Amino acid sequence: MLLIEVIIIQTCEQLNLNYLKELDKNITLINLTYDITFKSVFQRNKHLLKDYLYSLLNIKSSKLFFLNSELYKENKNEYHKIIDLYLSLDNKIFVDIELNKIPFEIVMERNNLYLNKLSSMLLETGENIKKLKQYHLYQINLNAHQSDINKNKTIISFDIENHEIYPIKQKVIIKSLATYRKLYYTYGNRSKEVIWNTALTAKSFTELYILLKQILNEKNLQKFIKDVINMSKSKFVLHAWEKEKLDALVLENTKEYGLKVGRKEGRKEGRKEGIKSSSLKIAKNLFNMNMNIQDISKATGLSLKELQFLKEN
Repeated sequence: MLLIEVIIIQTCEQLNLNYLKELDKNITLINLTYDITFKSVFQRNKHLLKDYLYSLLNIKSSKLFFLNSELYKENKNEYHKIIDLYLSLDNKIFVDIELNKIPFEIVMERNNLYLNKLSSMLLETGENIKKLKQYHLYQINLNAHQSDINKNKTIISFDIENHEIYPIKQKVIIKSLATYRKLYYTYGNRSKEVIWNTALTAKSFTELYILLKQILNEKNLQKFIKDVINMSKSKFVLHAWEKEKLDALVLENTKEYGLKVGRKEGRKEGRKEGIKSSSLKIAKNLFNMNMNIQDISKATGLSLKELQFLKEN
């Protein structure tokens, strides 16, 4: 089990909104998008982690086990940090939870590498590979970067030759936490999944309390919030959190980061230009076949203004 060593400060007060509003004036919430907070709080509230995963995956389980994957970050700048959280549900469903503070496009290849390694570890030496069919392996990417808003998706392996889903029941689940805040505050969605994921991004103890009070009983609510308060009071955690924020800021101003983002945007623009060029060629051929401009517009997706310009030039 991946236990995080922190100084636990006893919080004996019965929590209420007045107390938390005062606390917000004196202490900064280190919210649950920070991996140390996420790991430590949910490891101390295992039954609530099961509840959270059920809201994401719609999977109920009787037993949850934390696993030590023994997979370490390969980037020397990450100081052999273990992947965010690896666990099993009933020894049949294996879940790797990754909290991503920088755009998912930047960490996608690295996270895929972890997932492939985890997949190779599901079987013991000498076991029949067919046994993999009875396991499910999920990698949940909780993306906290604003640029990933509206990018919620599920990715599976697919055999493009035989048009079949790869037999290992392996999925990459991508969740944009900014999207959940929008669903909650703009569209009034109050589903458990939306509330949990909005709570991860809570900006104050008061907000966290108001959100979780809707889905947790009082006993669980008090315990969970107190654990978050303890993490935010820990000097060790505060120091690590501030360092991570600084590292992320430095990364976003590096040449490598800019190149990766630039390549991503370049690919998008390249695809758009390629599609546009192809449509123009088709439109030219259709004009030569004396098709009327309205039908050409429907066939190519080009506007009447674009087609008129093409025809005149």
